[in-house]
Amino acid sequence: MSKYKPLYSNLWNDPDFENFTVEQKLIFIFLITNSGVEKSGIYKITVKQISFYTDTQKEVINEFINKLINLGKIKYDFENGIIFIKNVFKFQKGMIKNKKIMFICLLKNYQMVKTEFWQEFFSLYSNDEIINEFINENIDKEIKDLIINKKPNETKNKKIAIADNLECKSQLDYFCDEMAISLKEILGRKLNRNIATSNWNKEIKLIVNNDLKIRGEQQARQDLIRCIQAIENHYGKEYFPVIQSAKSLREKFIKIENYLAKTPEAKKDNLKDEFLAMTRNNQGGF
Repeated sequence: MSKYKPLYSNLWNDPDFENFTVEQKLIFIFLITNSGVEKSGIYKITVKQISFYTDTQKEVINEFINKLINLGKIKYDFENGIIFIKNVFKFQKGMIKNKKIMFICLLKNYQMVKTEFWQEFFSLYSNDEIINEFINENIDKEIKDLIINKKPNETKNKKIAIADNLECKSQLDYFCDEMAISLKEILGRKLNRNIATSNWNKEIKLIVNNDLKIRGEQQARQDLIRCIQAIENHYGKEYFPVIQSAKSLREKFIKIENYLAKTPEAKKDNLKDEFLAMTRNNQGGF
């Protein structure tokens, strides 16, 4: 998920968008620019999260989502909180010039968000050269047949069984990758040098699975996010532990927590970060 999401000026000339209310325009812009948006336009977002970030009533959001569905602009799975915004890929694909990076983004997205919306995505962009090459190189043949040909005799149970057999990273692996990237970016800024990150995701996974196992995975994730954010906010300050890698983060994790508990300034940040950690964890991406 990139930090930069373009908002094209021709959106303001779209006849449907012109007829939206102010609240509806805010919701729609949020849906195409928030941090969870993937290149495919398929990602996880709940009505509760939309309500929180846009400060809009859930009833208004539900009504507007149904309106967008009827207009043919999106698909939405209310039960699982998954959205497919149909035109996102058309505008997003030009932002990544390297085809391999695009494939990595799409494959990670495809593996992490299991939904039948992928059938419609591949069908919608069936004439796109990048998508056809992606399917041929990355999608299992049996899955490919179901996606492209939509065999009428195939049952939903078989689709689920095939999907369960796909070799893909777990949500925890994906989370640890994201944490390793965040830590690398923060330390790169703090230390003012390029950082090598060999096996950092493994070290971070050990923090969650081993060191903080007694706390439960969800709490461990939140505490990890809080400590990495503390490095961003307090690195270099008196008494703050020196962290130079994921290994040293693991070794000094408790010292960072002790710093946050004892330092008055850190306590204030800790209250803010606790809420941010919960919202990020609920998105399933960070």
